[in-house]
Amino acid sequence: MSTESKGIEQEEDEIDEFWRRRQEDIEKIVDFDEHVLPMSCLEKIIHTKMDNMKMSSDTPPVLTKVCELFIQELSFLAWKCAKSHDRCDILESDITEAVASNEPYSFLNDVLLKNGEPSMTSMVQGSTSNTTPQLFQGRISMMSSAPTVVTLQQQNKEKADDENHGTEMGK
Repeated sequence: MSTESKGIEQEEDEIDEFWRRRQEDIEKIVDFDEHVLPMSCLEKIIHTKMDNMKMSSDTPPVLTKVCELFIQELSFLAWKCAKSHDRCDILESDITEAVASNEPYSFLNDVLLKNGEPSMTSMVQGSTSNTTPQLFQGRISMMSSAPTVVTLQQQNKEKADDENHGTEMGK
């Protein structure tokens, strides 16, 4: 077996493991009203787009969960791209590369192009720019097998706490 096919097989195994864990998480859900994303924002979008149409009361929670899974998978794929470039930060170019290399996400190509991203083919061919601004301005922990996202707000809070702690120590 060639090293390329081993790499592809390992990548497929990682994705399978990712989805197995997501399925376990879903099966463990006791309270379906707990969400990572704010459901009220999603409900506003649904109601705005549907006008006067009726929808099931289950629609917002299910759609919220689907959005969470979408974001988690795209983050996971972008993290793998960053990891393949020996980086710990997910850059916009990593997200673009993840979208370009995964057929199910091809619908995002137009969205990325509208936001000033270079063409998808140049991104896949490896001509990524080091000057591309960070889309995801967060920190990724590589301690586990999958990324743990720390948001910019959390980073700023940690810095403020550290500064306050340093000020208290100097008194």
